[in-house]
Amino acid sequence: MKKVNIGIIGCGNIANIHVLGLKSILEQELYDIEILAASDVDKERLNNFGKRNQIEKLYDIPEDLINDNEIDTIYICTPTKYHKKYVLQSLQKNKHVFCEKPVATNLNDVEELRNVARSTDVISQVGFVIRYSPLFENFMEEFLNNNDLGRIMTIMFRDDQKFPIGGKYKSSWRAKKEITGGGTLIEHSIHDIDAIMAMTESKIKKLYCQTKYFSKFDVEDLAIINFELENNISGTLTSCWHNIKRDERLIEIFFENGWLRIEITPKVDIQLKIGDNKTQKLKANRIQRDICEKKGLNPNYVNFPYYYEDLEFISSINNNTKPKTGFEEALVAHKVIDAAYKSAELDKIINIDY
Repeated sequence: MKKVNIGIIGCGNIANIHVLGLKSILEQELYDIEILAASDVDKERLNNFGKRNQIEKLYDIPEDLINDNEIDTIYICTPTKYHKKYVLQSLQKNKHVFCEKPVATNLNDVEELRNVARSTDVISQVGFVIRYSPLFENFMEEFLNNNDLGRIMTIMFRDDQKFPIGGKYKSSWRAKKEITGGGTLIEHSIHDIDAIMAMTESKIKKLYCQTKYFSKFDVEDLAIINFELENNISGTLTSCWHNIKRDERLIEIFFENGWLRIEITPKVDIQLKIGDNKTQKLKANRIQRDICEKKGLNPNYVNFPYYYEDLEFISSINNNTKPKTGFEEALVAHKVIDAAYKSAELDKIINIDY
């Protein structure tokens, strides 16, 4: 078994979540891993992160961590603006790279990173965590290929959360377009775009988008997309940042002969109605645990998909396999986001060329 020596750049909320995922892998002795170093330009945050996670090597200059010869794997958990620089430097040093989403603030940078990653022999993965939820991983098999339901008529996806500044985030950078590239659409609902295409196994071919700005900041806090997939399924995505203490994803799918409702708060609630039969309230945890058992995964983390995401990355490094969400998949999602912003700006339907 190959030992994986990890360095983490950016010591905010998402870095702490990945540490929990990595420690869970280590505790089960699935792989030989060690978090050797961390870096953050904020020295107080860096020192607190190091102390909390018992990390001795602490760098306030990220390039010093990248140049550390003991480190072979790097997690990039910084604000979006800095992803490109640290991904490129890490790949040039032949390090395995996990980059949080969004990959970059603009499509050209994402395409450049995809091209560089493609030219290397190292493993690279992007943090589209919804894909690693056992429920979404087997979505087609569990629900969409159910002959009793018939063909999909439409998908309605709503994603809302409290404006992600302050609180558990302990930062305000998501309210600054220069750092994020945009608001709720690119920063949060790029997850939803990726999930919609993954669970239907089809790319979005055209869309119409409207964005609105209710806050005092220069990033959109409401985006509404009408889309059509290559398999001709149509749907809507509503993405909203508000001032309410709540965080929810709601997916409704209407079939010719049925209706499926999935609510994630993050607790998962699933309701299914087929024909004139009574609406069933499905046992989400049981469904997800069954999926895990089929796939040989530990079912105790069904409500913590970051564990499965981190496991995929470490497993890919050890087995030299391609993760399911690399820069190639990220580029597809970013093309949809880019088209949505263009649609909102031009007030017209945009066809997407992949």
